[in-house]
Amino acid sequence: MSEHQAELEKRLWAIANELRGNMGADEFRNYILGLIFFKFLSEKIERTGNDVLENGSIKYIKIESISNLKIDSNKCLFIDEITHKEELKRSILKENDILFAIAGSLGKTAIIQKQDLPANTNQALSIIRLKKNINYKFIFYILNSRQMTKYIYENLSVGAQPNLNLQQINDFTTQFPCLEE
Repeated sequence: MSEHQAELEKRLWAIANELRGNMGADEFRNYILGLIFFKFLSEKIERTGNDVLENGSIKYIKIESISNLKIDSNKCLFIDEITHKEELKRSILKENDILFAIAGSLGKTAIIQKQDLPANTNQALSIIRLKKNINYKFIFYILNSRQMTKYIYENLSVGAQPNLNLQQINDFTTQFPCLEE
């Protein structure tokens, strides 16, 4: 073993011991093996995910794709047809769906237009799909109101990033004007 390798091994061992603290060796082994596996899995998913996201023709809309209350196609990723229709079938978007950010940039919104389709999205954006008799533009206006901003502020959870859950979005209430108005 070269002097350089021996020095590297010595430093890595010291770092591992510092990280271990007063944790037992068996417990630390399970802990560190879990971290190593997680790192391996993360890199594998990233490589596989990048292949899927680079080789398709279906728009994959993320929070970063929303700009000025609309979808910016230049900021979309792309997925293939199989991923769109099979693996992500629950998040296929339709015309007039409202996207509402529930993680990261909370409250960022956009309405899906015909030119945005076909498209899909991730779990950081909730899909609000209204019944035919509900005016989606009015709901979009409410989602961009001070009332919604206040609701987000009062209900957000903060972890690695701020977020809301779908139940909190569902629980939001507002007053509707009477039909004559």
